[in-house]
Amino acid sequence: MMAKKVQDAAITTRAAREKLDEGIHWRELAEGVHIGYRRGRRGGKWVARWYLGEGKYRQEPLGLADDVVGANGLHVLDFRQAEKKARSIVDEGYAEAKASVNGKPLTVSDVMGEYAVVRDNQTRALRGRSDVRSGFSANFENHVKGTPLADVVLHALTVKDLTAWSQGLSDRIAVGTVRRIRNDVKAALNAAGKTYADKLPATFAKTVKDGLELKGVVRLSDPKSDDEFDDIDSQVLNDDQVRRVIEATAIIDAEREERGDLHRMILLLATTGMRLSQIARMRVGDVDIQTCTLHIPVSRKGKGADDRVDEKTSRRVDETVIASLRPILTRPRGAVLLERRRMVKSGWQWEEVGRGPWSAVDLSKPWILIRDREQLPSNVTPYALRHSSICRMIMQRVPTLMVAKRHNTSVEIIERHYGKTIDRAFPESAEEVFKLVA
Repeated sequence: MMAKKVQDAAITTRAAREKLDEGIHWRELAEGVHIGYRRGRRGGKWVARWYLGEGKYRQEPLGLADDVVGANGLHVLDFRQAEKKARSIVDEGYAEAKASVNGKPLTVSDVMGEYAVVRDNQTRALRGRSDVRSGFSANFENHVKGTPLADVVLHALTVKDLTAWSQGLSDRIAVGTVRRIRNDVKAALNAAGKTYADKLPATFAKTVKDGLELKGVVRLSDPKSDDEFDDIDSQVLNDDQVRRVIEATAIIDAEREERGDLHRMILLLATTGMRLSQIARMRVGDVDIQTCTLHIPVSRKGKGADDRVDEKTSRRVDETVIASLRPILTRPRGAVLLERRRMVKSGWQWEEVGRGPWSAVDLSKPWILIRDREQLPSNVTPYALRHSSICRMIMQRVPTLMVAKRHNTSVEIIERHYGKTIDRAFPESAEEVFKLVA
């Protein structure tokens, strides 16, 4: 059954409305959408109506008409104000109906809970354990669940909702932590935007982007930041320090009985400059001994990461690196390249129960031993090997695009976080640069 066609009544001006009889008078705004003026003895009221299908309509009051009192845009409305409010209410009504197909409307908490399951499964597969949870789950539990944002229905999510939540994050949280929480929420909402696109407005992705803009979340002056890019200069190691770290790792590897894989992990991090999460996902078949090439899974960071799950980037390495990998290349090609021991406590002793892939957490304790052995500053983390690789190439005046490609990142990130190093690599004044160009 089609929506009713109405004859438009003269309700746009006060003078025209004065000539109408008591009762309801309609005007069409769009197909199946009408604004009504209900005239009484002392002025009238505005009402919106829209078609739901099967001969059914839904009505919502809008406010008083400005017949007796002047319009204030809130409770007393002129025709244009009433029309604008009607369109907004109708849009919300249609969005709610669309979102409610096959069940109640989804909330932010619902979709973040679904995404937490996905991230937990990824973490368990990566670490080879079923009793661990992802950092995403912790951020969801600690910083989203129980907040007003959690109960917001997804189709009605606004920039204001997201901004209010982000500004409510504790001032005690460091800049890097706030950024990671924000990115977790953004990832979950973007994933929901793809999965439930048929239930959400077309503007949903823009709402998420605008509501979680960096400037609305991070206090750039926060002195307690733990972000991986903060104070990069203190994280950069010279070539001799990198060499000594690799050598020290071989000794600690033997002490911890890691069968050489701790040493190989540090060696690959230092020689490739890639992230630990990328090296940890490498398989035996990713090593080409004929061409001395490593095929490294690309990062899961950034836009479109879900579409790059199987994508890899190739890096040529020295023959000595391949030589260190040869003893473990006898395993099946599909096996994880680097492994670590899995330990459980039995009584007063720890027992090895198998081996599995590495994670950042697994490297934390041995890294402390490495750092203390080489007397490195306490703020130096394994990520320093990546910083050092990037800065080394910049100081060699390798084009920024090449540096970015070699480290599976973007030119924007290189320029944003390594600007000081770029300045040191090109100390010439503007006049000297023009001379070189000329």
